[in-house]
Amino acid sequence: EWNSRRRLVEGTVKTEGDYIYKVIADGDTLPVKLTVSKTLQMPTPMMGWLSWNVVLSNVSESVVRETADALIEKGLFDAGYKWVGLDDDWQSGRERPEGGAPEPNPDRFPSGMKALADYLHERGMKFGVYSDAALRTCDNKFGSYLNEETDASAYADWGVDFLKYDYCWVPELGIGDPNQRP
Repeated sequence: EWNSRRRLVEGTVKTEGDYIYKVIADGDTLPVKLTVSKTLQMPTPMMGWLSWNVVLSNVSESVVRETADALIEKGLFDAGYKWVGLDDDWQSGRERPEGGAPEPNPDRFPSGMKALADYLHERGMKFGVYSDAALRTCDNKFGSYLNEETDASAYADWGVDFLKYDYCWVPELGIGDPNQRP
């Protein structure tokens, strides 16, 4: 049944089999197939590695590549650890680069983000980056505020699969003035 308050399909199906229901999206009616079976495996939750708790602001291309290789070598990839993400401090600096598009720190990411994404994708992994909804990130690098489309386009060009998006210093939330950060 459609639960309009929660905006999702929910309920219980007692008989195994394939069930087709119709969804209307943007004026189009689309069939959706629901398979009910005792033999289906539950999907693996998003598991992986995010740089902040391990290397803080010392994230680099070499650290990410070594980590990805270790996830495979140690069997963690086969256990479901397929996501590798860069947290804060991958950026080229405190100020947004001239031209507006985000850029990685060239000393720590000499091959660039596209090459790093390709490296992870070749190994079957997903690649993520971090940004913030304010002018500054939590660690005082440039954020995405007023540059969301530019950043999203760059992330897509790089091959980014997921975005960790913080809300440190968001002006609309009244959580401080990002221009006053040290």
